[in-house]
Amino acid sequence: MYRKLLAIGFCIMMLNLGNLFLMPLALANLFDQSPLAIGFTIAPGAVLSAFLTPFVGRWIDKYDNVRFLILGHGILAFVLVAFWVDLGASPAVILFGYLCFSPAVSATIASLNNETSRILPAKLIGSGMGLMQLIQFFGGSFSVVVCGMLLEFQKKNSLVSAYEHV
Repeated sequence: MYRKLLAIGFCIMMLNLGNLFLMPLALANLFDQSPLAIGFTIAPGAVLSAFLTPFVGRWIDKYDNVRFLILGHGILAFVLVAFWVDLGASPAVILFGYLCFSPAVSATIASLNNETSRILPAKLIGSGMGLMQLIQFFGGSFSVVVCGMLLEFQKKNSLVSAYEHV
């Protein structure tokens, strides 16, 4: 079970940091937005995530980790499909997508960490959680590299097409 959670942690951070890497690039390259406008497009999702954190923690305790892992994955999949289908339409697609994406990532990571600490024996929680964090950081780093390489390989495609594919 722990190995499955490690794989989930890797994948969630891969999605999160890949998305955080690509969103500003897409906003700048597709919509010619300034750094300030990019910040104002992405910030509401982060603020909403921070606002919802105490509620999500209580809901996870009340309704179970696995439910939130599944719900979080469903929301993430929905947002990624929306980005794939309609990314080039407007910066609003990224704004509203990240309003859903950021809280879903936060809830999924919280559920994942809670479930990890629940299944590990007490004497292994410290090292087990440390390894989980390390695997998550690897996932995020790996994602940025892969996203950059995939964008580079798609130079022959239009920018919209390249960002939607990646």
